[in-house]
Amino acid sequence: ITEMYEAQRQATASFDYIIHRQKNRSKLVLLDMDGTITPNRFVLDLARHTHTDETLDALLDNPKNDAGTRSKRIAEIFKYTHRNQFEKVAMAMPIRPGVVEFVNQMRRDGFMVGIVSDSYFIAAEIMRKRIFADFAIAHTLHFQNDICTGELKINPDFLPNGQSADDLICKSNVLKRFLSNKVKPPFKEVWAIGDNLNDLNMLNLADRAFVIEPKTTLFQKHKHITEIHAFTALVTAATAMD
Repeated sequence: ITEMYEAQRQATASFDYIIHRQKNRSKLVLLDMDGTITPNRFVLDLARHTHTDETLDALLDNPKNDAGTRSKRIAEIFKYTHRNQFEKVAMAMPIRPGVVEFVNQMRRDGFMVGIVSDSYFIAAEIMRKRIFADFAIAHTLHFQNDICTGELKINPDFLPNGQSADDLICKSNVLKRFLSNKVKPPFKEVWAIGDNLNDLNMLNLADRAFVIEPKTTLFQKHKHITEIHAFTALVTAATAMD
């Protein structure tokens, strides 16, 4: 039964599952989680909670690891950690003021709202429920009898079609799936909100793109990306559309 539940849980992290819940909506909002919805980063909070922060710091400081390798090695740090610990940390993460109001406003305006995160689906799904978003797409950790095995499955929706190289992992590939001509009705308007360099390609594909507390100055070179200081500015922008 637990293995069946685990398989079902992982299936809900996929684009194919999510798109069936489109309900004829043709507008989309994609939100990054770490640094955007919450000022914190989930793996850092989890490492502090499980007293593995020194091990994590060593991996984060290693420039030789590509994104996929680094993510998999970080996941191994949390081997033997109980599912409850992941859930407890995700529930305790602070949410920026105005996020819930923004999500509710966009959904009232007919947008499908989702979280696209490089973090773990177990955390992103809890955050989805906390902010009342429609879906979450993230990478999945494997659990056996509610204990983390340390195995990370990179969500294939983050990879180009037919590719599997870890250095091709990108949130823009998730957005490209939503913009595919196979999606009916097609999405005619896309908003995206992020904070870091790994959000840039996704933001470049969006009709309206925003960053909050950006971690890089490269966003300044992109005229269509607007820096905001609080989600209340997005609530105002969304209300102005009415």
